[in-house]
Amino acid sequence: MKNFLILLLLFCQLAFAKTLELEKIHLGSSSLEVSGFVTLNKKLYVLSDNSEDTWLYETKLMGNRAAYSKGINLKKMEGYWSYFLKSALWKGGGRWIKAPWDLEGGASCDSSIYLVNEQLREVMLVKDNKIKRVDINFEQAFKEYGAPFEESPSNAGFEGLAVDCENQRLYVAQERAPRAIAVVNLKTNKVEKVTTTEITKDNIHPDYADLFFTDNHLYVLERNTRKILKLDPKDLKLKDTVSYTRLTDQLQTKELYSTDKPFGLAEALTMDDKHIYLGMDNNQLDISNKAKLILSINGNSSAILKFKRPEGF
Repeated sequence: MKNFLILLLLFCQLAFAKTLELEKIHLGSSSLEVSGFVTLNKKLYVLSDNSEDTWLYETKLMGNRAAYSKGINLKKMEGYWSYFLKSALWKGGGRWIKAPWDLEGGASCDSSIYLVNEQLREVMLVKDNKIKRVDINFEQAFKEYGAPFEESPSNAGFEGLAVDCENQRLYVAQERAPRAIAVVNLKTNKVEKVTTTEITKDNIHPDYADLFFTDNHLYVLERNTRKILKLDPKDLKLKDTVSYTRLTDQLQTKELYSTDKPFGLAEALTMDDKHIYLGMDNNQLDISNKAKLILSINGNSSAILKFKRPEGF
């Protein structure tokens, strides 16, 4: 009976996700398409997935603003042009790629930065003013998983990554068609497995938008359900879920920008002890009239949403 009650409690906890409490909306730039976060030396950097963006933008959250400045110039790194030119001639994803440079996620360990290039489905390592492709055979791993790259669109590629620095594990998320998470042993650069999480009934457009690792757990951003999953990194089993479907009692998250499409806009996830941060890639959509009225904001800037992190999550 006791075990049954414990299981019932766990089921209820997962079935009815806690709703995050919004603390602040930081409006940034209309030109940056926020696609990922990197924290390094206690600084927050934003990635933008514009094809011309080769910077990691140092970000300061001040009041209601997100102030961006050019922080780390990847184009100046040794190996950039060699990587870029090879990428420009690479054919993958079932068609000629849109761009050889499409940053969609990042993470750091000590002085090393890992970046994911979506359409090429590659991971890059930035260290000691050098940039290079990490030699990981994702193509073979996804083929064995039953999801060969040539059968999915190039813009449905790698959308986020996270690193367990202590255990040297890299987690890479394929966005959709199908969505999946690859687990890589960084000591050998071998893909240990490719797997996915259960798709709930409310998830009619299943996707992964970003990953983040902290406190011995892997956190997964489900953009289209507007949820964040907490996973056990050993078996990727679901431990907890929170929802960010509402910004206020009167305003849903999907109502922040003017769009009639059902897809979510959050593409970047990071956390600290007290807060959860989501970066919104609004594709220069305007703030909705409803959000203007309720939040007293306007324009078409991208936003970073700052939520209180629930205790135990």
